[in-house]
Amino acid sequence: MEGKAEYPWWSADRWPSKQIDFAMGYTQAPPEFDMFMRLPHGIECTISGEEHVLKLLAILNASKQGGKVWVDYLKKGLIEIGFVPSCFDKCIYYCGSVIFCFYVDDGIFVGLDDNQINQAIKDLKGLKFDIKE
Repeated sequence: MEGKAEYPWWSADRWPSKQIDFAMGYTQAPPEFDMFMRLPHGIECTISGEEHVLKLLAILNASKQGGKVWVDYLKKGLIEIGFVPSCFDKCIYYCGSVIFCFYVDDGIFVGLDDNQINQAIKDLKGLKFDIKE
């Protein structure tokens, strides 16, 4: 098959697909517990006598538990809209004829029908996931 590119089974001429990005994915997940950090260098507090810290309102990408918290949050959302996790890969979910695969904060929906894919994205957005298409 010289000169012809090989396409995956979900290629555009076979199954519709849509790529998405969860905007700043880790920060969308609520922290499991209160986290604090020291004031960054260069920021000074005018109230003296005590050490001051900042309470984090979101998970940071660099935090040790950030990846796990994000994946758990995404899994909960996917299950809530009817997706079922794959028995073989923790990054693959399916709902009817729609398959969702993700890596960190990027994902791709593949299915037999654009309307089902768009509905799944709409449902995730309804759960307050910030998604860029």
